[in-house]
Amino acid sequence: MFVAGGGEFCLTFWCASFIQLNFMGSAWAGGIGTACFAGGMVLGRTGWGYLIKQHQLKHLIFWSALAGVLITLPIPWLRNLYVLFAFLFLAGLATGPFWPSLQSYCADRLPGTDTTMLFILLSSAGVPGCGFFTWLMGYIGNQAGDLSVAFYLVPGCYLTLGALVAYEWWRSAPKEKYLYPSQDTCPD
Repeated sequence: MFVAGGGEFCLTFWCASFIQLNFMGSAWAGGIGTACFAGGMVLGRTGWGYLIKQHQLKHLIFWSALAGVLITLPIPWLRNLYVLFAFLFLAGLATGPFWPSLQSYCADRLPGTDTTMLFILLSSAGVPGCGFFTWLMGYIGNQAGDLSVAFYLVPGCYLTLGALVAYEWWRSAPKEKYLYPSQDTCPD
């Protein structure tokens, strides 16, 4: 949750400033960029919520994290504002499922725990990630004299999230066969 929150909030917080600094855009253009990212997140959260079953969450988180890396990696190099808007929308699609899917996946992986307390604990880890990575992005941008350099934190956060999910997936593979012997008997 720490790195997922960091990647999500870095884009939410800094994309308007990035547009204004790098594209000599107006505050309106910065707002449109933020709205594109937010629109992708809304579509990503609700869309995947309808399409994915509980036992598919690890796949969704992993592949969304990898897609997020590929989508956000070229953002510092983009020079066309409308192409940037499209990339921000796609980044929102990839980012959208992280927060609710991670919470639900953790609740599924830790049976017998109080889910309300778990959601509070996970959110308590995500919110500091939002603050830390937003600060770090500003610090790096200030030190480098260019906010573009700091945008590499976003794919770094997503790559870390994908690696953590892959590690947990690999570590729990023998248990998966016991928990879900076939997809026919897998709880939804």
